[in-house]
Amino acid sequence: MDNLHILLICGVLVVHLNTTYGWIGSWMYTDPAKPDMFTSSFLLPLNAIGMACGMGLFFLLAGYFTPGSYDHKGRAAFVRDRFIRLGIPWLAYSLLIQPLVYYIAHGLPGSFWSFYPTALHLMGSIADGVIWFIELLLFFSLLYAAWRWLTRHRTQTTTSTGTLPSNLAIFGFICALGLVTFVVRLWWTADLHPKPFTVPVGYLPQYISLYILGIVAYHATGSSSSPPGWDGIGR
Repeated sequence: MDNLHILLICGVLVVHLNTTYGWIGSWMYTDPAKPDMFTSSFLLPLNAIGMACGMGLFFLLAGYFTPGSYDHKGRAAFVRDRFIRLGIPWLAYSLLIQPLVYYIAHGLPGSFWSFYPTALHLMGSIADGVIWFIELLLFFSLLYAAWRWLTRHRTQTTTSTGTLPSNLAIFGFICALGLVTFVVRLWWTADLHPKPFTVPVGYLPQYISLYILGIVAYHATGSSSSPPGWDGIGR
């Protein structure tokens, strides 16, 4: 799991470097020297594949390790831990690092603190920036905690079957996700980030379904504990 997590993080770095120095995508900074057609043709598939499924795999892993973390810590500690591990980094990035990025991208105009109000205005909200996935994962975690609390009196009857889903089930999931995504993107394109939030709405069907799928997979495999250090968001 550590190796898979590192691989996905490397993929995130490649996609964002591709967006900055490659041919496709939008970013606060774009290299003025445009790449030639060969370079663009080479970088385009990397960006397309990474953006199509990379973040979805993060949410799949997060969903898989969430139930074990909740069972181990209990509701109160689980929620408190999520606010500490997700809420504090989200606020720190949104209130300090993201304004600094805008400050650098605008050519260091004067002192940072004199530019700070302008940066907040450009951001539009504290939910701006690449930290959106932490914001979304925090929201998913709180929804899961609420669901567990609402169903706390229900008898747990889930048993492990030890079998993988059939090819038909996998194909049906793919078709259903593709259809829902197609309908959603009739109104919200893949790169649309409606204010005050910056979550890419066009990808939400994938993120939501894979997070839920991770939770289902956890129960289907009969997992009773997570690897050391894992609690749904990595180490």
